[in-house]
Amino acid sequence: MRRIGQLKQGKLFGTFWLAILTAGCQTTGSSDRISPSGGPSALTFCDGAEPIYWSSKDTLPTIAQVKEHNAVGAAECGWKKGQDNASKK
Repeated sequence: MRRIGQLKQGKLFGTFWLAILTAGCQTTGSSDRISPSGGPSALTFCDGAEPIYWSSKDTLPTIAQVKEHNAVGAAECGWKKGQDNASKK
């Protein structure tokens, strides 16, 4: 009989901790951005990204990553060389 009480207590304790640990995983659902369908919209790459420039002190792998980032910006956000892309936001 004592074993059954311990099992119930263990389940209650586990359920309590599960509820506490997952409470932080909720989303509020609030957003001041509206998608074309009328609901809240997620931020996109173009909302926060800007072109990156490299210097002669950067390594070749770093320059390759910068070029890749800028290529995505050019393809997805319409960035152009020599253009002030901050005004597109």
